[in-house]
Amino acid sequence: LSQRVASEAGGGAACGLVLPFIFTPMELLKCKRQALKAPGSNWQIARDVWRADGLRGLYTGHTLTVYRSTIGNASIFGVYEAAKTVACGLSGRKQPNVLDRIISGIVAGWLTWILTFPIDSAKSRQQVRQGRGGGPTGLVAGVMELWREGSMYRGFSTVLIRAVPVHCAYLPVYDAFLEHLQPADDEMTILC
Repeated sequence: LSQRVASEAGGGAACGLVLPFIFTPMELLKCKRQALKAPGSNWQIARDVWRADGLRGLYTGHTLTVYRSTIGNASIFGVYEAAKTVACGLSGRKQPNVLDRIISGIVAGWLTWILTFPIDSAKSRQQVRQGRGGGPTGLVAGVMELWREGSMYRGFSTVLIRAVPVHCAYLPVYDAFLEHLQPADDEMTILC
């Protein structure tokens, strides 16, 4: 179990280090659009950020996105694997069934959001404040600001509700895809 959990968590963490290079600018645009009072297209916002701060501006919040993504991916895949194993142990089955996978996905999603929600909130604030000056920029400073305000988990219940349908599908589909790619035991014998 510990080797499977560690390998799943390690793979998730590795992806978490790489993926933010792709989605930090997209999250910046999403946060800015959510906070804007006047309408603006993604292209208009990206152009304005580029003109004001260049490429560095499009990657505002990147460090916090990496923290959230690395911790989040490591925990979601590691917890999912551990939860499936616990479910099998409780039921006496050797392999998890569909319900085990669905419940394990929800548990993994919820635990991951418990860990990463304050980081995500600090990241979103940093991205919305970009170009306005002020406000913390680091992980500890951002989370401490949320703590002082009593808003570390503001909006958390909505994320937990959203996590149910997302993780009912997301992780079990991942599992099914992996099982489909793995050769059966008799195929392994032929390959060896």
